[in-house]
Formats: sequence, C-alpha cells, structure tokens
Amino acid sequence: MEIDVSELPVPSLEGNIPSIRITQKALDRGISFYKFSLVGRLDFQRIKLDKVRVIAAEKWSPQGN
Repeated sequence: MEIDVSELPVPSLEGNIPSIRITQKALDRGISFYKFSLVGRLDFQRIKLDKVRVIAAEKWSPQGN
C-alpha cells in the first residue's frame, strides 16, 4: 500500500503536546476498517502465544482454520 505523504496531517503543538488534526472522513474510514479488530498488549515474558491461543479459542469458539 502506497501512502501519499502530501495527504498526511501536518503535526502541530497544542500547548506543549504534539497534535494532529484528522478529518471526520479519515476517522470514519479508520473505524470502518478496524471495526472487527482486537487491539491489546500481552507480556510475552509471562505468557506464551500458544497459551493465549488456547484461552482465546475457549472463550470465543472460532470456526474454521
């Protein structure tokens, strides 16, 4: 996927906090694209990915491969 850099929002400062403004259209497109995504963080020093898969399968009962 190629990104046209000229379409990226221009960063600015709101007080001393870096900020960007995102159009409602871009926000809606992002929400639509990721509406079925699960976003989170795991500490893989304490739990292995295989264990996460087992727990997820028990809780969600996924179908297919």
